[in-house]
Amino acid sequence: MKKIVFMTLALVGLVMISCNKDQSAVKKLDGTWKSVEQDGSAIADSNQVTYTFMNCKLKTDEYCDATGKYSDGTTENFEYKVSGDGTIMSWKTDDGQGNTFELPATIDELTKTNMTLTFSFIGTTTIKYEKQ
Repeated sequence: MKKIVFMTLALVGLVMISCNKDQSAVKKLDGTWKSVEQDGSAIADSNQVTYTFMNCKLKTDEYCDATGKYSDGTTENFEYKVSGDGTIMSWKTDDGQGNTFELPATIDELTKTNMTLTFSFIGTTTIKYEKQ
């Protein structure tokens, strides 16, 4: 009887761990994503941004590493985390003068090949990305 109870509890624990929607989103993000559309309009090659998200084992309030490469050739390292059961992505970066700020985005869509984020700061901007 004790073995049955133990096995049942172990199985329930395993199911709960495997259903972590935040970690599932981090796994989907792993890789390189290119911006293709902003507010319904195609982004010109000269304005595209490529982000590379590193997969990590996300724990509560922890961040994972990422890099942004911009059309002018500059790159930026930043950190990101996913919360809200995979519905919020927060980007943490430095402004170059030692000030750290966090930029939250709503994850509207996240599949293995497509991602749509809505940023709400000084207006609302929706950007669609495709995995490379």
